[in-house]
Amino acid sequence: MKKIKKIHFVGIKGVGQTALAIIAKEAGFKVTGSDIEEEFITSECLKKAGIEPIVLEKPKEEIIMQPIEKEENLEILAPIIQEEPKPKKKPKEKTEPIKPKKQSKKKTEKKDDKFFDKIKGHLEKRGIEIIGIEGVGKSELILKIKEKKEEKLLFAYKKKRITDEDLMKAYKKSSDFNLAYKVLSLGETPKKLSGLIEAARSLENIERIE
Repeated sequence: MKKIKKIHFVGIKGVGQTALAIIAKEAGFKVTGSDIEEEFITSECLKKAGIEPIVLEKPKEEIIMQPIEKEENLEILAPIIQEEPKPKKKPKEKTEPIKPKKQSKKKTEKKDDKFFDKIKGHLEKRGIEIIGIEGVGKSELILKIKEKKEEKLLFAYKKKRITDEDLMKAYKKSSDFNLAYKVLSLGETPKKLSGLIEAARSLENIERIE
């Protein structure tokens, strides 16, 4: 049986190979090794131990195939590289044709956005700032606004004709917030309703005759 005096580590920069190489050197063996040029976390440890790896040009996976000139009393230690199992191909799943989604909701959202932009543009022209959104309905938009440093509620109706019922709802809502309110609509205010508003402005109170 030959007496081993020199050990060559293939892929010496690997954590396991580095540890074995340093132990072998401290035990009195002549240690050499080979690996690629790339720096590893073990490079500094090898340098301190006085082991200078031989640089190979081939990829890491091919290091063990690199020919090493054999000498008498030389042992070559190479890492075991296992081939990774090839992933099994999954059977093709039957895919059902995707049904086109209904666009009605998106169209509604786009219309709402256009209405909001229209209101925003109208207010900006008059120097009125939107400071909050208090409610959004199918045909109405309730905003908190600031006009001449005073906070108010704005009721914007997405319809051409507003009713006295709409006004009563707006009045109740603004009372809950303890704020004055304004109303916008897409059409002209009916003459009857406009006359009633003017009459209410001049009205002090209504008393019951006893």
